[in-house]
Amino acid sequence: AATKATPSGPVQQHAGVTQRPVTSTGVVAFSGCSIIIGRCWAAQTATVYWQGDRVSIMIGDTVVRTLTLDRSVRYQRLTPKLSTTS
Repeated sequence: AATKATPSGPVQQHAGVTQRPVTSTGVVAFSGCSIIIGRCWAAQTATVYWQGDRVSIMIGDTVVRTLTLDRSVRYQRLTPKLSTTS
């Protein structure tokens, strides 16, 4: 009889909730990314709900941003970057 297999190292979570400060420039740092939510939210505390790469950010009772993280870039812009190719 073989022993039961167990994962090695820390167990990676696939969903959760955490709180993060909003910088003076309106950015929330989360999971190696800088998520821009706007300067109007500066100096607040944001509650970040996440499941995989899907993220929702709330301040108080207001959902200020919902996005899917683009892991190919660090800064998660408010608007998509326009393509320069035609």
